[in-house]
Amino acid sequence: MPDRLTAPRSPRVAKTMRPGQAGTLRLARHYGDALLCVRYREDAGRQTRYTTVELIVAKTAIQRRLAPDTLVAVHIAWGEDALRARVRAAGAEWIPALRHWHLPFQVA
Repeated sequence: MPDRLTAPRSPRVAKTMRPGQAGTLRLARHYGDALLCVRYREDAGRQTRYTTVELIVAKTAIQRRLAPDTLVAVHIAWGEDALRARVRAAGAEWIPALRHWHLPFQVA
């Protein structure tokens, strides 16, 4: 009896199927929404077919970094004169109505 945990030597992907297609229904019922695809791999040397599944195990939002030239708002507390001078020297613009400084993200 072949060992189920032994990785195939040289499998080629014979077929890739999405959930809901014929041949994936049993696995779709078992794994539910976590099932991404089912692959049938064949190992010609051993004359064996392997059924593999690709599952979604985590889903998180991607937080993209801002472009370096995107303007961001920076609040500088009252009395932080040295920091305010550095921000002004870097080209920041004071917005009195909003009471904060606008400067490029790269500088901030």
